[in-house]
Amino acid sequence: MSRQGMIDVLIDERGVVQGATMTQSINSRYDAIAVAAAKHWRYEPATLNGTPVKYRKAVQVSVKPR
Repeated sequence: MSRQGMIDVLIDERGVVQGATMTQSINSRYDAIAVAAAKHWRYEPATLNGTPVKYRKAVQVSVKPR
């Protein structure tokens, strides 16, 4: 059975993650690793009327047992 978690990321106008928080925990050890990894993710910048903008994104994480 897989476990579900949620990471909230704040992405700047260049697509760089400025902050990440685990909003739905899997377990404390995994949460810390997942948040640290999320801070290195890169995204295509969001735009509003053709101008890049900051935005927040919720990312669902699924962990399956071995």
